[in-house]
Amino acid sequence: MFTSIFTAPSELLGMVWDGSGRSNNLVLGLPSVVIGLTGFSAVFLMQWGGTSSMVETYSNRVESNTNRQQLLAVELRQSLISKLSLENGGASDAEKLQKLRAEDPRTAEIRALSEESVIYLNKLVVLEPENKDHLYQLAVRYYQMGEESGKKRALGIMNEIAPIDQPGHPEAHLQLAKRLEKLPARSVIDRRANIDAALEHVKQCLTKNAQNLEALKVKARLLRMKGSQREAREAFTKLFQENPIYFQPLLELGVTGANRASILDSASARFLAQLRKKDVRENTIQWVRTWEGLTNVLAQKQDFEKLRDLLEKDLKEYSQSEETAGRVPLLKQYLCRAYLGWANADIGDPLRQLELNYTKQQQLKLLGYFSKAYSYNEKDHYVLQSLAKLGGSEFPEVSEAALQIYDPSLSNNLPPGVLNQIALKALNEGRYQEAQKFYERAKTVSPNIPGILNNLAYAYLKDSSENNLDKDERISNASRALRLVEQAIRLLPDKLKKSAEMSMYRHTMGTALMELGNYPSAAAQFELALVSRPTEEELLQSLIDCYKLYKLDSGPYQRRLEQVKAAKASSELN
Repeated sequence: MFTSIFTAPSELLGMVWDGSGRSNNLVLGLPSVVIGLTGFSAVFLMQWGGTSSMVETYSNRVESNTNRQQLLAVELRQSLISKLSLENGGASDAEKLQKLRAEDPRTAEIRALSEESVIYLNKLVVLEPENKDHLYQLAVRYYQMGEESGKKRALGIMNEIAPIDQPGHPEAHLQLAKRLEKLPARSVIDRRANIDAALEHVKQCLTKNAQNLEALKVKARLLRMKGSQREAREAFTKLFQENPIYFQPLLELGVTGANRASILDSASARFLAQLRKKDVRENTIQWVRTWEGLTNVLAQKQDFEKLRDLLEKDLKEYSQSEETAGRVPLLKQYLCRAYLGWANADIGDPLRQLELNYTKQQQLKLLGYFSKAYSYNEKDHYVLQSLAKLGGSEFPEVSEAALQIYDPSLSNNLPPGVLNQIALKALNEGRYQEAQKFYERAKTVSPNIPGILNNLAYAYLKDSSENNLDKDERISNASRALRLVEQAIRLLPDKLKKSAEMSMYRHTMGTALMELGNYPSAAAQFELALVSRPTEEELLQSLIDCYKLYKLDSGPYQRRLEQVKAAKASSELN
């Protein structure tokens, strides 16, 4: 709540930027000698220098501790970036990150420095009760310690020095606004009330310091959440003038045409200028942030050739020294992503299709992009999944070349996406039990991926319908499929539950329900699925079959199916 967290475009940087200094190996209290020396120095200073000398001494100790903590935090972040890059090829791994942070001795030292500062700050609050900075710093330290009692104490202090109805301590207002921004709400009304209260705190903060960019950033986010598009755009425009990283929120607020092109051109030029600065190139965190921004901008401009050339230039430079070797995997990951974006922009995304509906030349071109991406990151799951799909191409020239680059049958630890592609190929070729085997393996590796659960359910249902299983086996398969698709729907993000993709899950659920004899519920699922896919022939046929089994009139849907088939035939003739 009271630590400033930068949300980077890549998941890796966002996680590493969390500078809370938390650790599983907590340092339990300070050595008694520190507290003893603190008491002794207080008596000594009262005798020789009075209150002002004590304030100066305690303040110096807090400042010294803070500077040391900041230095350690930067070193720790950069170390974690390098370690994760070398070990994971730039991929993020929350569990590994937490373990590495906990094991690093700098984490324990950061914790110890916080605890020591709490002692000095409590002394300063007694000596200078009107100084709100002491209280603010004390609240921050209490929150960073992590205990619930400390967090409550921190919140009480913040509310005391930053009342919502009048200007108080600017940073305290800002932290309270951030807390309200992220506070869970039970209803839309509560959420709106939290946003309004957060905006009030930001207002009080800006009253004290109108140039506070962090406060302006929070204000812009809150206005966007509130739906005040024009005001949010104005706030983000001011932020963009200071830092090109705010190009994305501006684009998301409806900037189009020439304005969009102008924003992207400005952002790319400024990111490039930043990359040439010595201080940015020497600071791993700033360097990563800048490369992330430039990569995203050039990808949106679809200027992949320029992006490739810039990345390859830096890759060549950083590959020549052991001191900069930690940056090489990050650059390779960016190059991998660049080729993936290039393939998508030029041809399309093969993973968004059940079958490879591309010509042989298009597939060969896709293979060229994915082989380049693979050369820079052999662990990227998206690349492996795409190559596995091309390995099942109907064109031997494509499939053989894809398998030369990556052959899943030669790997023991296949990622779930690759297993999904192998299973999908078996499913499309009518080898349903083989498909079940690979989907089950994918489910074992990643049990909470909705798409894999739904595909596995569909494989069980197709096995029943195509292979003339006996009644008990059909019921068993249908029951298993229903449980799987119900679990898949529970795991779907809310935004996907409202999208056309939900139609696929409803179709599977309807099929399972129909197999189990629950025709009313099955028909309801099919009809809901048709809202998103009104011309899907298989879905229409499923609903017709359900109506017939339920002894209802299926005529309207039969006529619609005939119209769909006629339109398709006409389109193919033309």
